Amino acid sequence: MSEPETYRLSGRNPMTEAAEPAPALQRRSPARVRSADQAGVFPASSLLDLKHWEALDLYRGILLLAIVVGLAFLASIEQMLAQGMTAEEIRSNLPGSARLLFNAEPSVWRSLYGSGVIRVRDFLLSGFLFAAGISQFCWRRRRVRMEWKPISMFGRILWRTFVLIAAGLFLQSIGASTTRWVLTDPLTIIGLAGLGTFLLARGPVWWQLLVTAGLLAGYYAWFEFSTPPVYPVELQAIVVEEDSNAASATDRWAFQNNMADRWDRELLSRFPGQPDARYRAEGRTTFNLIPAIALMMMGSFCGQLLFLNKLKPLTRSLSFALAGGGLVLAGMGADQWLCPAIERLLTPSWVLIAGGYSLLLFAVCHFLCDVLRAGGLLYPVRVIGRNSLVMFLAGLLITTWLGAELLKHAASIVELATGGSWTIGQGPLAWIACSVLAAFCLAWLLDTRRCLIRA
Repeated sequence: MSEPETYRLSGRNPMTEAAEPAPALQRRSPARVRSADQAGVFPASSLLDLKHWEALDLYRGILLLAIVVGLAFLASIEQMLAQGMTAEEIRSNLPGSARLLFNAEPSVWRSLYGSGVIRVRDFLLSGFLFAAGISQFCWRRRRVRMEWKPISMFGRILWRTFVLIAAGLFLQSIGASTTRWVLTDPLTIIGLAGLGTFLLARGPVWWQLLVTAGLLAGYYAWFEFSTPPVYPVELQAIVVEEDSNAASATDRWAFQNNMADRWDRELLSRFPGQPDARYRAEGRTTFNLIPAIALMMMGSFCGQLLFLNKLKPLTRSLSFALAGGGLVLAGMGADQWLCPAIERLLTPSWVLIAGGYSLLLFAVCHFLCDVLRAGGLLYPVRVIGRNSLVMFLAGLLITTWLGAELLKHAASIVELATGGSWTIGQGPLAWIACSVLAAFCLAWLLDTRRCLIRA
C-alpha cells in the first residue's frame, strides 16, 4: 500500500512575489518574434502588448458624448419649435445656440469653413474610423502575442464585419417598408474598412504608408481624370434635387454628379427594392470605403507608435500633435489646390484634415492619461468609450428618450431649484444633462458587470 500523499506549504510567499505570466503571454522565441515582425507586427516586449490604453477609451468617449449631446440638443430645439416658439425667440434666449446648431448639424456639402474650421458632426465618422484603426492594431498585436493562428484572426474580423454590416442595414432601414440594402451607414463603412485595413496593414511601415498614399491618390485620380458621368435613363429618375449651396463644389466632386455616385447607383440598383432616392439625399456612396481604409490605416500607424519603447509618453504625445498639425495644414492646402474637402465623399483633402484632427485629439487624450496620469479623474468619459458599439447604438436609439424621461421625473426638483419657473435656455441644457447622465449610468452598469460587448 502506497503512502498517502502529503502536502506542505511552498517556500514562496504568494503575497509578496509576483506570479509567473502564463506561457502564452511570456516572451517568445526569436524565431516567433521574427515571424511576427514579417507579418507587420512589431516584436513583442515585456507585457506592453497587453496594456489597456485609457487614452483610446477617453478618445472614443468624447466622440460618443458629442453624439449624445448633439441629439439631445436637436430634439429639444424641435420640441420648442413644435410648441410654437420661433427660431428668433430660441436664438435670443438660448446663449450659444447658433454655435451648437452649427456643430450639431451636418454640412450642406463642402466641409471646410475658413482656416481649418470644421463641424463636430462631420468629424464623428472620421474620428471613429481613426479610433477603429488604433483598436484593430492593438487587438491584432495582442492576438499575435497570445499565438492566435492567422486564420482565427481573419475569421474573427469576418464575423465583426458581418455584425457591423447587419447593424448598419438595420439602422438604415428604420422607417422604410422593406430592407434598404445600402452600404453607406457609418457602422457598415467601419466594418468594411476594418476588413480592408486588416488585409492591407501588413509589412514594413514604409510599405503601409505607400499603400495609404496609393489609396488616396487612386481615389483622387478616379474623380479628376474620368470623363463627366453620364447616368443611364433608368438611373436618372432617382436623382435628388441638387441643393443650391452644393454648386460651390467643383464639377468633378459635385453633389450627385460624380463618378462614385454614378457607379454606386449602378451597383445598388441590382439589389431588391432599389433604386431608392431617400438615402441618396446626403450624397454618400459605397465607394467611401476606399478613403475610409486610408483613414483607418492612419489610426493603425498611431497604434504602432504607442508600442515603441524608445519613445517616452510625453514624446509620443508631442509626436502625435506635430503630425496632426501637419496633416491639417496639408489638408487645407489640398482643399485649395487639388480637391474640395467634402466629408460625405471622404475626399483626400478631407481625409488629411480629419486624420490631423484625430491625431490632435488623441494627443490630448494620451497626454492626460499617460503623461499626467489623470485617467481616474476622467472615468465618466472613459467608461462610455469602453463599450463603444453598445454606446453608439444607445446614443442613436435610447439616450435622448431616457434623458427626456429623467427630465420629466426630475422636473419638480429642477423647478424648485430655479425658483419655480423655467427659462427657454434651461430646458435644452437640462435635457442634455439628463441624456449624458443616462449614457453614463448605462455605461457604468455594463462596466461594473464586466459586460464588454465587442463585435
